Amino acid sequence: MRHGVPGLPGGRQVTLQIWTARVSYSGEDRLDITAKSASPGVGHALAPTVALLKLYHPAWGGKPDWEAYSEQYLYSLGARERSWVQAPIGHVSFRLLIAELLTRESVTLCCYCPKPEECHRTLAAKWLAERGGIYMGERPRSTKRGTLPGIAS
Repeated sequence: MRHGVPGLPGGRQVTLQIWTARVSYSGEDRLDITAKSASPGVGHALAPTVALLKLYHPAWGGKPDWEAYSEQYLYSLGARERSWVQAPIGHVSFRLLIAELLTRESVTLCCYCPKPEECHRTLAAKWLAERGGIYMGERPRSTKRGTLPGIAS
């Protein structure tokens, strides 16, 4: 889905390119979506809840169950889509945060998980793609937009 962006010459159309990466990615389009250190606003809105992590994420003491975690995380995004979330300016509509995100040219959703195939950043990227962006995949360790130093293979 292409969106006209107010303020761009000629109402230029953009389609959000959605990337994923480890939290150490430092590009300008970085968006931390972790429960521990989420970016304000939409980053916090896309982060999993601490309760969900405590149930299913081993780093939080949970019993590893990717299928259940995925299902519950996506369910929570659907519930948030129908609600308001806390933001630096007060409570705002989750849909408004997502709509604003979709007007960007690029975003890289960042998390601590070493495996993108078992991380909510990939679930969030695909969820956003269903709402108008294009999921581009995981960023390589070193990119033009930033680097991912110190990541073990």
